[in-house]
Amino acid sequence: MFADILHKNRVATFDLDITLYNTPFVQNFPLFSPATLKARILVSTVTNFQFLTVFFSYGKVGNGIGVFNGGRQIDTTITVKTAGDLRTFIQGDAVGIGVRIQIRDTIIVPVNNSREVVIRL
Repeated sequence: MFADILHKNRVATFDLDITLYNTPFVQNFPLFSPATLKARILVSTVTNFQFLTVFFSYGKVGNGIGVFNGGRQIDTTITVKTAGDLRTFIQGDAVGIGVRIQIRDTIIVPVNNSREVVIRL
């Protein structure tokens, strides 16, 4: 993944479909700048969901960052690296028997900084 030069706040992917041996290959692209995202997961009351899944994504790729068993109180913070100055999508899914709660949020973290987002159920 790398910064998309043509569109601000977007990333692009680079796929090399075939490899040609002994053939020079030059690709110039800028890499994204790092940032830190802190996701605080807060479940203050005991509910009947079976598990809570939290993941984040930026660009075209999603990454899971935690799966928690339900039926208990949860208060934890997960720290992940993300791309600075790009929109990061956060999603929490609590599922169980008769339960389907989905929380979505977006955040832009400045380059070389950190931000915290709270997922509260």
